[in-house]
Amino acid sequence: YGSGKWSSNPIAADLVTNFNSYLEDVSEEIFSMEENPQPTPAPYASYPDDIKDWYVGLNLGDRYNKTKMQERDIWDMVKHFYDDDDVVDSAYLNPFTDDEYIG
Repeated sequence: YGSGKWSSNPIAADLVTNFNSYLEDVSEEIFSMEENPQPTPAPYASYPDDIKDWYVGLNLGDRYNKTKMQERDIWDMVKHFYDDDDVVDSAYLNPFTDDEYIG
């Protein structure tokens, strides 16, 4: 809108001015974010329990309880997610078998 047939149009000139101003503002903000990125927060200690509680809150039980996962072929790939002292809490057990679960 800044050249050719648009150069004499006052609305096009306003658009060009506003777009250029916007680009300058956004470019400065992006540059600032790239130069000084916000640090990634460290995970908090209760995060694993919060995730379990959230999942149970969805009324889906505990699809990933330790006993169930140990019986699967993928145990060696996921065992690092479980503590040695993890005890299966019956409150987390899913009332559905894998065949019955529809989700």
